[in-house]
Parts: sequence; C-alpha cells; structure tokens
Amino acid sequence: MNVVRYANLNSRVNLAPLARIFGAISFFAFLGGCFSSTPTPSTPAPVISFTDLKNRVGQIRGLSLKRNITIEATTSNDDAGASDKTLTEMDGPMVVTQLARAYKRIGLLPENTDFAKALADYRRLDRIAYYEAERTRVVVRPEASSLGRAFSATNPRVAAEVPAIFGIVQALDEQHFQWQERIKSIALEDRQLALRALAVGDATLVALTRVSGSKIPAVSPAMAETLGRLASAVEKLASGLPDFLRWKLVFPYREGSQFVSWAHATKGWNGVNALFANPPLSTSQILHPERYYVQRENPLRLYPWGLARRMKESAVVEQTLGEYLTRLLLSTARSENEAAQIASGWQGDSLSAYQEGDRLVTAWISAWKTEKEAREFFRAYASVQERSHRIGWQESTNRNDNLQADISGGQSMVLQIRGPLVLLLDGLPLARSLELAQETWKDLETDRESIAIPFDIAAGKIQLASRRR
Repeated sequence: MNVVRYANLNSRVNLAPLARIFGAISFFAFLGGCFSSTPTPSTPAPVISFTDLKNRVGQIRGLSLKRNITIEATTSNDDAGASDKTLTEMDGPMVVTQLARAYKRIGLLPENTDFAKALADYRRLDRIAYYEAERTRVVVRPEASSLGRAFSATNPRVAAEVPAIFGIVQALDEQHFQWQERIKSIALEDRQLALRALAVGDATLVALTRVSGSKIPAVSPAMAETLGRLASAVEKLASGLPDFLRWKLVFPYREGSQFVSWAHATKGWNGVNALFANPPLSTSQILHPERYYVQRENPLRLYPWGLARRMKESAVVEQTLGEYLTRLLLSTARSENEAAQIASGWQGDSLSAYQEGDRLVTAWISAWKTEKEAREFFRAYASVQERSHRIGWQESTNRNDNLQADISGGQSMVLQIRGPLVLLLDGLPLARSLELAQETWKDLETDRESIAIPFDIAAGKIQLASRRR
C-alpha cells in the first residue's frame, strides 16, 4: 500500500549565518546551556527568561506543559533534525516523483518544476519555529525573526518573543492533543492543511494576546494589519517556491487565526480545545467558518470503485486537493475573485494515479454543490488545461459535457461532467480512456464525512477499494 504523503528532503541552501537572529531574537542570549548569559552591547537586554515566557504562555492558553521544554537557536543549514530524518525515511524519492507527475498532469505544478528541491525548501520554511517532540525542545531558525517583526517592527521584546511563543504553543498542542502525530497520520492534502491551519491559528491568537497585554484583542483594523503583515512575511519567505507550495505555506497564517477566533469568541480557550477534539475536515471549513460553526458542512468522500477495479495495480497516488488548492488551480485561468467564487462550490474530490509501465494514469473526480456550479468549474478547468498543456479540446459525440484532447505518445486527456460531478482522465489511448470513464461513472459512490472522525482512521480510500475488490 502506498499512500502519498509529503516527503521531507534536505537540500543545501545558501542562507545568512546564525548571527542574523541575535539582534531580532534577543532573549536567546540568556538561554541556559546554549548561549552566554551576558547580552552583547548591541543586543537589547531580555525582559523575561524563557522559563517565565513558558509560564506566561501557559497561563494565557490555560494549559500547562506536561514535560519541560528547552529552546535552541539554529542555522537554517542545520536541517537534519530528528523529526526531519523520520519524515525522510517515511517517504522515498519514488513517491515524490509520482506525486509530482500527477500534480503536473492536473495543472497544479508547471512541468519544469524540480519538485524534490521545492519540497526541501518548503519543509525548511514550514519549520522555522517548531517543537521537536523527540528532544522536547523548541527550535528557532533565523527566518523566524520575520514572524516577530510582523507583530512589532519597533519593540525588540515583542519581536524576540513571538517565534518562541509559536514553538511553545506547538509544544502544548502536542503534549495535550498529540497534534503533530495526528497531522502526520493524515495522508490527504486538504485535511492535513486544515489541521495545520488550526494549530497555527492557535499560536497566532496566543501571540496576539501576549502582545496586547494578556487580553484577547478585539477584532480591529490594527489586528487585521498585524495578521496581514504576518501572512505577507511568510509569503515573502516563500517567494522562491512554486505557487502550489507557496500557497500551502501561507494558508495557515492567513486563514487559521480567523477560524480559531470564532471558537474563542464563543467559549474561550475551552472552545479552542474543543476544536482539537473535533477538528475541521477541510480547507473549505477554514475558509468559510460558518460551514463548521453554524451549519456543519463536511466534505464528500468519493469512491471510484469502477475505476479501481479496472486498473491492474493499486493506486500509487491518492490525494484530495480541497477548495483552497482548487482555487489556486483555477486562478491560472481566471481572476482571483472568479477562481474563489467557483471554488467555493467545492464539496469533495479524489485524485488518484496508477502506474502502468512507464505511463502514469491520472484520474481526478470532483463534486460540487449543484450542477450549475459543476459546469462553472468544468468550463474554467478546461481553460486551465488548455493553458497548462497547450491542448485543444474537442467535443465527444457532439456533447458539450464530454471533452477530449490528443496529447503526445498516442495518449489522450478526457474531461466529462455528470450532474454535480466532474471527471478528468489522463494518460491512456482515447478508446481506453472513454471505456474507463464509462466504468467509473457506473460505479462511483459518494457519502458525507461523519461529524466526528477518529484520527487513527487515516488508512485512505485505497485500502477500502482493495477490500471491495
């Protein structure tokens, strides 16, 4: 069974030396066992110790550390931490290659993308301030100073504390809710991104509270400006990534705090704790909090039994893009506002890929609220593929709900719509594509995710498909 997750791949990147963080993250100077206890003349004296900061963050969050933690500043070249190595061993280069090919075929990645290198850069930027559970320490890299400056460009104390606050909250979430392990156990892209948004939103809200004097700040233009600066800082760090990974990195910072604030406004930190027990299941719920808090709208699960039975081997890629990444996909052919409007009709999707010799057969099925919204997506996505792969669509048998295009090597791409469902098939000769599409439509099952789903149910739909065979 190969369920695709993101690999952690290390790369050598030329970055500024460790000295860059001494001015911005001043309180590292007194950390026991790491640095000298005497601040340098150019470094502002720390206001509180890391021990005091841990206590104050715990008081704000209403949680206490179950195990003591330390903090360590490190250069970005020190990428081979224990957690990183574990992730690298979990995934291999073949998995990354197959995932990259599938994403390129659906138009999510440009064909010339070095996905392995981009993933290495993404992993590094995703861990600029993080909790390493194996060694019970918070690790802060030089780039984390940009998080602090987003909260205050003029107050050294605030700028120094923010990266550590993010790490401390991660430690609290892991020790109380096993959040890092739960995220790792989720193979599906969209759900994993929603869980990350919850964790980052939690940390952001704590940092805002600390900066404002231990009182939850009211929604205000000043708060909106801070959150905007935070997202912009992360986006600037990610400027060298492909759009797909850049959007992934920014999403939790841009959207997470808004989602978490809804829970806190209703039930305080107990409400936030409840989110970890019954978390959002999609980026759609993060983008539209009312779909979680007001009228729960969980995503549809799609089971293409007919497709799975006709393939000789099990899927090598199985993913769910979700509303957020579908919006990104559509933005390559539509305006940002139009892409967001179309993507908001997303109800669920299933991306799978099958290896047949040197060929990768890619299938992407998406579900929409209504047939009208499905047709809007159908038309927009046809334009995406025209731009991505320079293809010319032709209507099949004079039906505008069946599009087909010839691609290189005697292969084809087929795009079809049936009611509120849209199917893309890529990588097969046309006759077989049409036959496989027909079999897929004959036996395609959908159901709604349950309101509460145990975290250990992360085996993926491939296992279910193999059992049904």
